[in-house]
Amino acid sequence: MKINWKKYEEFDWNSSSQTAMKKSERMEIAEIAKDMLELNDNDMAEATPPGRFAATVIHPNNCDLGIKIYKNNDDGRRQANRAMAVYLQDIERLPGLPSENVQKIIRADRYNKERNYIIQEWISGDSLEYLQIKNAIEPAHIRPIIEQLFLNIIIPLWTKGTVWWDSRDGNYCFDANTQKLTLIDIDSLTTYYEEIIETPDVWNRRERGRAFALPRLRQMVLRLLQTQGFDRGMQKKYRAIWDKEFLPVLKVLGREITDELVAVTHYHHFISELETAGLLPTLTV
Repeated sequence: MKINWKKYEEFDWNSSSQTAMKKSERMEIAEIAKDMLELNDNDMAEATPPGRFAATVIHPNNCDLGIKIYKNNDDGRRQANRAMAVYLQDIERLPGLPSENVQKIIRADRYNKERNYIIQEWISGDSLEYLQIKNAIEPAHIRPIIEQLFLNIIIPLWTKGTVWWDSRDGNYCFDANTQKLTLIDIDSLTTYYEEIIETPDVWNRRERGRAFALPRLRQMVLRLLQTQGFDRGMQKKYRAIWDKEFLPVLKVLGREITDELVAVTHYHHFISELETAGLLPTLTV
């Protein structure tokens, strides 16, 4: 099997503590992908940039599946074992799943008792992180991304109690052709699985995760808006509006606010405030 490693190699290694795989490890990854996806020597595939726990995802051309292969180190194995335990129990027991805007898991297993992997739905497009690096987010895409982030992902899941910690640009994939945003690399949804399923009235772990997620969400939206060209004054305006109009709502989703329509109303008010402040272009019909 022939793998295109271009996107993997374009990863910003200099600003990361990660190191690229050696040739021998790439060959091992290719062999696992070939076996598990039943590919031929002449089949073409591409490799994605690494994650914190994943070595890469291999996606065969003209296929709607990809195989995520975890790193073969202590962190990778620990995360994989925890995530796979949930995948085997059925992650779609989490309230709010399945969702059209959340990547689906097909199978979780271990290869030769050494490498953990999952076979997952392949999501077309690029991560927001990759698009930011390439300066490839168009102004017309800002609103659809923000809208789907909150109306299709955060609000529907958080109001039902499915709160997770790892909300960052690299975990959201945007397809410019369909203008669809999808939550990918969903291992972080498994972190509080037991609390959500077994003790839904206990929020100790989820609140710690929420406290970690909220600054990341605020920064995600700011980076999207900055593609229009923001000076410091505009950044300050944005942060003030976020902190006053939307942060208090996000802090209590799933506990005090469990009605999705109420949360959606607050979201639209937040967007209206951004428009009034000149931070987001007003929609024209």
